[in-house]
Amino acid sequence: MEHLNLENFKSEVHRTLISKLDLEKLSRVNSNQARQAVSSIISEIISDRRVPLSFDEQEKIQTDLLDEVFGLGPLEPLLKDQKISDILVNDKDHVFIERGGLLTRADAAFRDDRFLTGQPPDGGFLPDAEWFADKGRPMDIPDWDDPHGPVLVMMLSAQDDRVALAVNRGHVPATLTLPGI
Repeated sequence: MEHLNLENFKSEVHRTLISKLDLEKLSRVNSNQARQAVSSIISEIISDRRVPLSFDEQEKIQTDLLDEVFGLGPLEPLLKDQKISDILVNDKDHVFIERGGLLTRADAAFRDDRFLTGQPPDGGFLPDAEWFADKGRPMDIPDWDDPHGPVLVMMLSAQDDRVALAVNRGHVPATLTLPGI
């Protein structure tokens, strides 16, 4: 299937998936069970559509959608790469990584700019995620629209671990204060 058609099909499957998810129920089960349940729903949706897909295409849709529902979407593969020391997201189509001291453009893109503006993804499920402004205080509505407040910090917590993902929306270096660290 062509790349554009595969992306359109993935978007269609995503919309159907979101309409079928019960996020409250998912939040009450452990993450492995939730991931397994969502994976089964995705497989069922793909099967019901009767679109001829290769095994690799089905796997890609499955992985991408699970990353969107339970993680940071297209950033997930980058976060798993131990050689990447920095991820820079300028807009939905411009993601850069630093690996071995070299900054290069990543093969990653978001469907739209909602991730960067603070609008929740359609049915996205990010347990224990919080957004903070550059001074370490929780973000409020005006922060999302403030062109002079370029840094957003997402804090993800899982069991005893915390991960901070800083996004610089501006074009100049910025100072950052992490909350509660």
